[in-house]
Amino acid sequence: MADRFGTRRVFASAVALFILASMLCGVSSGVSTRVGARVLQGAAAGMMVPVGRLMVVRTFAKAELLAAMNFDRLAITGAIQQADLDELILISAS
Repeated sequence: MADRFGTRRVFASAVALFILASMLCGVSSGVSTRVGARVLQGAAAGMMVPVGRLMVVRTFAKAELLAAMNFDRLAITGAIQQADLDELILISAS
């Protein structure tokens, strides 16, 4: 998909979909709606992680690849935890 549409476009779409799904999780009123939003969030993360790795592999030289991959992993983990925290805050506020 990244080769066909471009890595930047696919990654940006995946991030936007992940954010939208996170907001839907926060404003959902029932369990089924929340589960559906979490499935959408998982699909977006499923696009985001491999395309993000592909961007890192294409950008960095072989000698810098390990350090870049570790930073990439940290950033992805932080984003996922932030989404869960945002969902918790939205649920607590309503």
